[in-house]
Amino acid sequence: MDLLDALEQLEAHRAELVAPLVLRDLCQLSYEEIAGHLNIPAGTLKSRIHDARRHVRATLDGG
Repeated sequence: MDLLDALEQLEAHRAELVAPLVLRDLCQLSYEEIAGHLNIPAGTLKSRIHDARRHVRATLDGG
């Protein structure tokens, strides 16, 4: 499984987690930029990124 497959699985189950993860880890935007772009509080953003990373990591590890 590769990252794109893991992101597709994440989108199927928790679509709201994909954009924050991509914008932070792939586009390397700041938390402030992402929160403004998505119109969500910084705390919510950080929580979503944490959940997304955990899900992707588990998927890539085969879990």
